Amino acid sequence: MLIGELPGVQETQLGKDLIQIGKSEGRTEGKIEGKIESLLLLLNARFGPLGVELQQQVESLDSSEKLDRLVLQAARVDSLDELEW
Repeated sequence: MLIGELPGVQETQLGKDLIQIGKSEGRTEGKIEGKIESLLLLLNARFGPLGVELQQQVESLDSSEKLDRLVLQAARVDSLDELEW
């Protein structure tokens, strides 16, 4: 770096911290998206094509723990009505 030149954002501690936070949030969002896809795949395989409303309900879920619970339920229940949302 030249004298008098400001460091790039990635070179500052704040910049590094913000990048790390962004990466962490991105991983979390990616995991949730993957669980949503898995739940939709399982529900479609077990119960046939889902209605638009149910698909939107699944796609709006944002809790990893809730998605895990629903995937396990979907593997065991005999009908969609038995799922505990």
